[in-house]
Parts: sequence; C-alpha cells; structure tokens
Amino acid sequence: MPANLSTGNLGAALAAHPPCVVTRLIEDIDRVAIYTTQVRLEGTACVRTLPGGRHVVRHALTDRDRATLHDAMRRTVTLLLQAGATELYPCIPGAGPWTGPDQAYAELDISDTRTWGMVSVHAMASCRMGRPERGGVCDDDGRPHGVDGLVICDASVLPGSTGISPQQTVMAFAHEITERFLNRAGVRGTPFRVRPC
Repeated sequence: MPANLSTGNLGAALAAHPPCVVTRLIEDIDRVAIYTTQVRLEGTACVRTLPGGRHVVRHALTDRDRATLHDAMRRTVTLLLQAGATELYPCIPGAGPWTGPDQAYAELDISDTRTWGMVSVHAMASCRMGRPERGGVCDDDGRPHGVDGLVICDASVLPGSTGISPQQTVMAFAHEITERFLNRAGVRGTPFRVRPC
C-alpha cells in the first residue's frame, strides 16, 4: 500500500540506512515512493505506559507471524520490481538497496524479523464488541459492560484486526454508534450526511 510521502516520512522509513542514502533519496524525492507491507498478526499485543504518560504497543510475534511477514515482504518486492522500481530500500538493517529479485530474496531469507523496522499504526479491538462471556468489553452500542455514561466509537470496538487500514470501517461504526446514542437521548434525525463513494 502506498504511504504518505514527505521528507520526514522518508527519513524515518530510511532509518536503517546510512545518512548518504537518506540525503540522496530526499534530493530525488520526486522519483521516490514509500510502500508499506501490511499483515494481520495472530500474536498478542499489549500497551504499556512509559514515564511521562507516553504509550508503547508491543507485539508478541508467533512463528506463523514471522512466516507471514516474510511472505508478504517477498510479494511486495516482486510487485514493486515488476512494476518498474529500480531500487528498493527495505526497513532491514544492512539490507539493500535491492535492484533485482534474486538479491532481494537472498537478503530477505537470511534476515530476522526482530531487526525489521515495523510499526503498528492502527491499534484495534482493545475494547471489542461482544458479550462479556466471549471476551467482549462493549455492547453493540459501544457501551462498556458495567460502566455507565461512557460510549466508545473508535477502532477499539472492532471485534478484531481488519488487516488493512480501518478508516472506512471506523467511520461506519462511529456513525452508527453516534446515531444510536442520539436516538436513545431523544434527538430526532441524524446530523450526518453520508455521500456514496
């Protein structure tokens, strides 16, 4: 999936590469793109609070997750090279630039996913909808079980990871939960206008 391209994002994506590579690609930014390889992981994740109130998400990858990551990266490499990319700079320390599939696959196959530069940008399902006996935190109106006066309508209510950007799904959930909330509060009509795509 293409990602937002700016000098800051490009610099961050190239953090595993020498400064001369970063400088050269920033100077040539009109001929550069950033792509992400997205996967749905099976392992568990936890959120920890750091000093100062910041948070960090940690994923415990399973062996199957690691295999999925390798396979997804291999597919991304194949697709980009077949589409005409001339150099690929993976977020893997010491790897690349990849200019052909044989070189890319060889370096990819010996790399360890624990060294890859990975991010988690769409945390989902921490307050998933469902019955309490099935692990649900909220009902289908976004109200946490056993808590009054709180309604949640963001990615945390999704029942699991979508595996792709959840923007439209979250917007649909937020619209539905908000409309139900307003109806319960006696507010007639919806304040939303939804345009078909």
